[in-house]
Amino acid sequence: MNIELIQYDNVPEDGVLEGGAVVPVSGLTSTSPPDGGCGIDGCPCVRGHFFMKLFPRDGDGTVRGFFVEAADREELETLGPDALAGLAVQKMM
Repeated sequence: MNIELIQYDNVPEDGVLEGGAVVPVSGLTSTSPPDGGCGIDGCPCVRGHFFMKLFPRDGDGTVRGFFVEAADREELETLGPDALAGLAVQKMM
């Protein structure tokens, strides 16, 4: 299992960054489709299964979150969102 912390600084209120990329400013929870990957056929960005949580933009313009990637979906489902969040908090310390 791989846990990555996410942090976007200086995010405008509308979430649109230079170059047109968009950061969800109201928060986001996302999981991989049942067969894994990101859901786009042939895309190599995520090979296994994932759970991602982004928290709402704070007053300083920062959006934080975490990304958990696992080899199989059962590993993510067994732990559940709360335990995955706990693992991300441990990684921050």
